[in-house]
Amino acid sequence: MSEFKGTKGKWILIENEYCHYTSIRNEDNTRTLFVSRVNNQIINNANFKLISKAPEMLEMLERLVNSNKNEIDYIKGEAKQLIKEATEL
Repeated sequence: MSEFKGTKGKWILIENEYCHYTSIRNEDNTRTLFVSRVNNQIINNANFKLISKAPEMLEMLERLVNSNKNEIDYIKGEAKQLIKEATEL
């Protein structure tokens, strides 16, 4: 597999009530990955929350591809939790 060339590490969702700005930034706040200003902040935040989980989803898919049969059930449990984190506001 080729190495991921995007911003590494966890991304976090930052909400700013002023003018409904939302952004996704890396954990140490040195990089802003996305910024949006929309009328429907709920939809915007749901989209950004899903996007913010992309690095963890990629890591989990890589683990799944490289796992043996004994590890799959454990990874499935982690995947359910990750889906919950990515979809619940």
